[in-house]
Amino acid sequence: MGDRFALVQRTYTLETVLLFTALAAMLALIGWLVGHWGGVLVALGFAVLTGRMLAGLSSVAIMRFMGGRLIHPAEAPDLYRTLFVLARRAGLREAPHLYLLPSSIPNALATGEGDDTAIGVSRGLVGGLDARELTGVLAHELGHIQAGDTAVLRFAGALVETTRAVAQVGLALCLVALLLGEAVPLFLPLIFLAAPLAAFGLQLWLSRRREFAADATAVALTGDAGGLAMALCRLDRYRSRLRALGYGLGAPPSWLSTHPPTAERIERLKALQPEAFLPPPPRRVLWSWSG
Repeated sequence: MGDRFALVQRTYTLETVLLFTALAAMLALIGWLVGHWGGVLVALGFAVLTGRMLAGLSSVAIMRFMGGRLIHPAEAPDLYRTLFVLARRAGLREAPHLYLLPSSIPNALATGEGDDTAIGVSRGLVGGLDARELTGVLAHELGHIQAGDTAVLRFAGALVETTRAVAQVGLALCLVALLLGEAVPLFLPLIFLAAPLAAFGLQLWLSRRREFAADATAVALTGDAGGLAMALCRLDRYRSRLRALGYGLGAPPSWLSTHPPTAERIERLKALQPEAFLPPPPRRVLWSWSG
């Protein structure tokens, strides 16, 4: 599986570089249309500054903002033992802190970079998954941390928001020019209207590729694609039940989602490790939350 995994990860890394290049090029184009090379420098500089400013938010602050409570190792020794093993395999200097999120909806997220990292798991997730499934989810979140996806997606978001802001300036300048009786090429307002939408689409595409990459890393860390696949199926069934009961507005189109379709993720997991998709062993829990 090693060669297969290495090839998959190189592919996802190349896709990330290409998507970032496309986002930066789009922002540079909008900046040039607004202010030529000065506009390019200001736009790209503002995006970098915005990304770095957002980096000042600590993982602790983010988790507390979400209502998370730090889980102490004594509360969940098996959960932390699993986390430490996976973090060591991932080559992390320190294991992330674990936080319990107050939501009954099964969910997990990773935040932070360097030594300031944390993973949040909801009450619904801990109570709804068995040990094998929860191990896969933890490994997936560690995959995001190992790859620095928090920084990747933060800077992608900064590029997208700056593209939107500069495009709005461009549209305003077009309007002023028209009011002054000057001719404005039709392609200019069309580009200013289309660029933010295209940038947003690229951002979503990048997010979906990083999810695939984190799935692949989870398989490399656990050696068990089946556990993560079962967790994805369980979470997908839960979301389907919520939609059937009328909660939410239904599933968005796949191209408008930050996560790939579950079926596609499972197919890629099967391609990585076909032998993992065997009848599951009896269920075992890592931590039974109460309180």
